[in-house]
Amino acid sequence: MRKSTLVTVVIVILILVTFYPIIFLSGTRKLPSPVSIPGLAGTRSEPTRARTLPDPVQEIPKPAKVWINPNPPAREVEIDGNDNNLPPAERFEILKKITDNNQRRLKVKQAFKYAWDKYEQYAWGQDELLPLDKSGRNWAAPDIPLGFTIVDALDTAYIMGLQTEFDKGRQWILDKLLVNLPLLDHCIVSTFETTIRILGGLLSIYSLTGEQDTQILSKAEILADRLLGAFVSSPHADGSNPKAQLLPRSTVNLGRKTGHHASWLSNRVPLAEVGTLQLEFSYLAKHTRNANYSTQVAHIIDVIDEQSKPDSLYSCYLDLHSAAILTSDGKVSLGGLSDSYYEYLLKMWLLTNKKIPKYERMYSESVEGIFNHMIATSPDNQYYISDLRDVNSKAKTHVMDHLACFAGGMLALGGNEKKKGSGGAGDGGGSASKKEINMGEEITSTCHDSYKMTKTGLGPEQMEWRGGKLSVRVGSYILRPETVESYMVLWRVTGDERYREWGWEAFCAMERWCRTEGGYSGLRSVDEVGGGANWDNLQQSFFLAETLKYLYLLFSDNDVVSLDEYVFNTEAHPFKIFKEPAGEWLKYMGSDKLY
Repeated sequence: MRKSTLVTVVIVILILVTFYPIIFLSGTRKLPSPVSIPGLAGTRSEPTRARTLPDPVQEIPKPAKVWINPNPPAREVEIDGNDNNLPPAERFEILKKITDNNQRRLKVKQAFKYAWDKYEQYAWGQDELLPLDKSGRNWAAPDIPLGFTIVDALDTAYIMGLQTEFDKGRQWILDKLLVNLPLLDHCIVSTFETTIRILGGLLSIYSLTGEQDTQILSKAEILADRLLGAFVSSPHADGSNPKAQLLPRSTVNLGRKTGHHASWLSNRVPLAEVGTLQLEFSYLAKHTRNANYSTQVAHIIDVIDEQSKPDSLYSCYLDLHSAAILTSDGKVSLGGLSDSYYEYLLKMWLLTNKKIPKYERMYSESVEGIFNHMIATSPDNQYYISDLRDVNSKAKTHVMDHLACFAGGMLALGGNEKKKGSGGAGDGGGSASKKEINMGEEITSTCHDSYKMTKTGLGPEQMEWRGGKLSVRVGSYILRPETVESYMVLWRVTGDERYREWGWEAFCAMERWCRTEGGYSGLRSVDEVGGGANWDNLQQSFFLAETLKYLYLLFSDNDVVSLDEYVFNTEAHPFKIFKEPAGEWLKYMGSDKLY
């Protein structure tokens, strides 16, 4: 090549390099999706957006000040997910052959991404997705979305390292949640569900991201101020029983801040609805340094503690006016209406770093009643927690809810924490802790049996023992988490690999029978196969908040949301344990009664 030609080529290259941005990049262009996860064919990633690039000769404007996550989740390398487009039967055959726990965890993550994407596509901002209709619905009123699925699922997205989804969900909370306050005059919601799902979801986001996101904490305060309206009701005409007026009503008008008692409850209050508020309001009280949030919920526990409890048993109902435990009106159960009350006694002890022994004492007393009167054994040597007809008769019905399957994990967690000791109420590894761990394993094994006995491999809403034989009583499956929750806890407590195998079996069954073109759906019957009319057309928010989170953690290392550092509320929202000196936070816990 001649020298003059070489010089010309060099000059042309320099011109192109220098002026390329001006020649080719002025105007607008479509940006690729910020995060497009490999292996998720058939799902929707973040929509592309156009932006105008600044003129190269102009000063580049400074970006607006935004919240930066001080504790970002770890990113993971995705595995090939081409099976996402396969028919469910073919995909099921591939999934069930996976034995590597890292790959299993990533498949769970892909399932969450699929569920989130379908919700985003068809129901964004609404409370729940109707996957068959490819639309959404709201709990309170058609025009009042509270974003239950967004808030409930957001900490799962964070734990899984789905930063784009997390950022979009967080921005929706800041822009849309509780911003049109006059509209809330028509917004009547469940006190219990809104506390565990939305308040709990907000607080877990705050907790997981380093307890520094004051914007999210502020949203939690706005909501909590309105939820406390559940404690506001007209005094009784005769002025009697002032304690009972502090029991929250089952629903609350978020705009008017007033509670309403459901007529179907008559003069009764479900035990779980008044005993499953303490984690959320106590955590909020600590981090806002405002005991007003915890005073009323702590008083509920003190009132219940004062009541007569024959044989350490609780009815599903308290009396609305006296807070007495109803001994002849209402069953005794660890299922619906009662379940999470027992859970919160244990978890308040753990959240407060075992510094309030009252909670452990009340928990241990209730476990004694369960062991003495509710544990039953079938001829096939299956241990289960039978409902009782009422406190007085103590007659076993030999019925157990799927909801009660959480108790296997609860007993194992409680026993393990007692085994560790606390310098307080723990037994340091005595017979009580071993007995509780062993029973937790037995109960969880029975719940696994309830899955294995059905045609879909998914557990029924309610099981019973007819003539001593395990059978389906209520056959629906609504994407519930309780059994896989116990698998996760027992895996971490015992290290027994069977819990991971059982969890994978359950996940594969969900993928085979619950996954639809528009998201995930529950089943009307666990013994009907083929989808179609058997789908119930509802993707529950707790499927993303609990079921998939517990499965993901089951296949993760134990230090991912460690049980030594966090306590999960009943909706699987993790709160950081109070490790600071008790003198710094005890005054915000709402009660002077420690023992």
